Amino acid sequence: MMERVYAILTMLIAQFILGMGENVLGVPASDKSVLHNIVAGVLLALHALTAIGIVIAAVQINRMRTIATEWVQKWSARGASGVGLAFLSGILTLATPWDELFSFLMATGFIVAFMSYGLVLVSLSSKQRPSKSAK
Repeated sequence: MMERVYAILTMLIAQFILGMGENVLGVPASDKSVLHNIVAGVLLALHALTAIGIVIAAVQINRMRTIATEWVQKWSARGASGVGLAFLSGILTLATPWDELFSFLMATGFIVAFMSYGLVLVSLSSKQRPSKSAK
């Protein structure tokens, strides 16, 4: 489970960087240059593919959480909720005229997911370290 949590945190960091790049460039548009549209389209595609990978990882972690402590179960469920909020908000950002609202909700979901899975990783890694009294 620890490897999956580490992987989702890594993907969330990559997602943040891709999202900020997309935010700087904006979506491809007819009034922009060809190079701008290519770079913006590639960033948007990578952002979408990474989002799908994050959702898959969240589902895998959610399925594994039954073998973890109650505390880890609670925080991994919160992380999955953050991923769901961010994913749905990302789709609605592009599909509706309220892109500012859904962009805010997407960022909120990201923060919830990143903090929750970060706490899960710290909890899992502290349980795997040998205690000082065991030496």
